Amino acid sequence: MRREWRQMSCVEKRQFIQAVKFWDWTKDSDTLAYSPLLNELPGFGSDGNPQADFANGTHGGYCVTDGNFANHMAAIDYIDTSRVTPSSHCVSRRFDPEDPEGRHSGALITRSTISDIIALPDFASFSDAMLNETTGPAVVVPNWMQGDMAQYTAPNDVLYFLHLTQVGRLWWVWQHQVTALRLNDYTGRRRND
Repeated sequence: MRREWRQMSCVEKRQFIQAVKFWDWTKDSDTLAYSPLLNELPGFGSDGNPQADFANGTHGGYCVTDGNFANHMAAIDYIDTSRVTPSSHCVSRRFDPEDPEGRHSGALITRSTISDIIALPDFASFSDAMLNETTGPAVVVPNWMQGDMAQYTAPNDVLYFLHLTQVGRLWWVWQHQVTALRLNDYTGRRRND
């Protein structure tokens, strides 16, 4: 029988939240490229292979050729920034060539940095910090991974969902620091208007 969230006890809610999988990048912030999630096995595969150009992956190839999603063909591709079309291509990753091990990017997603963001007093500040184009954790990780993760085709890479779940989890943690004030705080600027 389905139960409404409002009818669940605090313990049941916590158990439900803990059952949802996420990528806690703070544990990998020293060197993102060596995250267990990016291992060949049992992980989701590492950096894309620049020589692998299965069905013209994004960035001219860089198909993931190891791990559980090796040589996986995704169903969505993009033509340009204005439209997405059905078209098969490989799942693509191209770790930032300026930061191949993820040390610089990882420095922006440490436990200390995340704690500072969670300590921000209102949703507008929290949201701005999470979504900042150069330092925001919600943006830094996809921009470092590049390939599908940094494009409209991000859902082609399963890591995208683990990344988004972490972003959502951090919002939940932020809300529950001061539940009475933050649970309904949706202030701030509108985006993409």
